[in-house]
Amino acid sequence: MPVPLTMPVEHIRVETEDGLLLDGHLYRPWNGDTGSMAVDCAILVHGTGSDFLAPGLLEFLAHSLPAAGCAVMRVNTRGHGIISRLASTTGSRTGGAAYEAVAEAPLDLAAWAGLATQLGFHRLALVGHSMGGVKSAMTLAASQATEVSRLICLGSPRFCHEELRSHHSAAHFRADYARALELIEAGHGEQLLHVRQPLPLTITAANFVEKYSPEDRYDIIRLLRGVRVPTLVLLGGEEISRSGAYASQPRELQQLQQSRGSSAPLTFHVVDGARTPFFGFESEVTGTVLEWLAG
Repeated sequence: MPVPLTMPVEHIRVETEDGLLLDGHLYRPWNGDTGSMAVDCAILVHGTGSDFLAPGLLEFLAHSLPAAGCAVMRVNTRGHGIISRLASTTGSRTGGAAYEAVAEAPLDLAAWAGLATQLGFHRLALVGHSMGGVKSAMTLAASQATEVSRLICLGSPRFCHEELRSHHSAAHFRADYARALELIEAGHGEQLLHVRQPLPLTITAANFVEKYSPEDRYDIIRLLRGVRVPTLVLLGGEEISRSGAYASQPRELQQLQQSRGSSAPLTFHVVDGARTPFFGFESEVTGTVLEWLAG
């Protein structure tokens, strides 16, 4: 079935436990038949600095999954945009990737999963692109969003300090991290810093250190060890050869595959030639996702 250029969508809004108001779009299935899929609704979670309206892979999935009988909720987190104003029940506050506390992401995704069940969906998947996959894995590892029965991580980086610091191309990361530490020690942790690795980004010094510190709070491999639902991980082959955020993942994922039980198997696939945006590989990624969800 061909994917249309335009589709009817419903605007949706959710209130998080801490009072933020986040927006998204709901795409209902074309034919109303979700029986052939393992899930009846996929919650698509954007990556760093993106949002629920951005073009790219998640837009492609938002149009393709309903054609296969699976509803889609394409949603914002509090980290949408680089710097943004977040609506709340008490006014507004500054947010976006520069200012977000990543540890609060489960509040966002648990709220969205709760709304999905209120709308009548009961077999949910979290589908996270890049940082969205890290947030999704963190949510499930923390036993939040218990309505979710499947996890898909698309090009999610590894937030492992030593892997990033020791990579042969990591000179910029080491310099940016040292600069962030200097600002924090000088009492300027909230100063915005333009970092170059592992991706170009404007972020406060304190948040940069919190995300990439040796504590490895957001290491996708560590988080996946705590996930208890069937999981699909897709990686871009070009990233594995270029970036310390991906280089060790195939080895670690193979080991994780062996340790995960049959009730929560892990499948991973490398998309040869692709980088994290998966530009030009949207059809291949979508085909893999649909095949896995139909299995």
